[in-house]
Amino acid sequence: MDTGGTRDIIHAGLTGLLSTDAAGFARDLARLHADERLRAALGAQARAEAHAKFAAVSVVERVEQVYRSLLEPRAA
Repeated sequence: MDTGGTRDIIHAGLTGLLSTDAAGFARDLARLHADERLRAALGAQARAEAHAKFAAVSVVERVEQVYRSLLEPRAA
């Protein structure tokens, strides 16, 4: 469902489907059930994005950037 921070995680039509109400959710589920290619495409893109954002190397890099941004003003 397209609520809260869902759009921060799911990109509509690329990594998943976002429904705005219960009827839309039911339609999206039926669509996914009927369309194997769509399921495979959304799943593949979601896996690739999850790996890019949450692999250890990516997470460590983002944490290091936060520390650098906090320490740089003190060095100056």
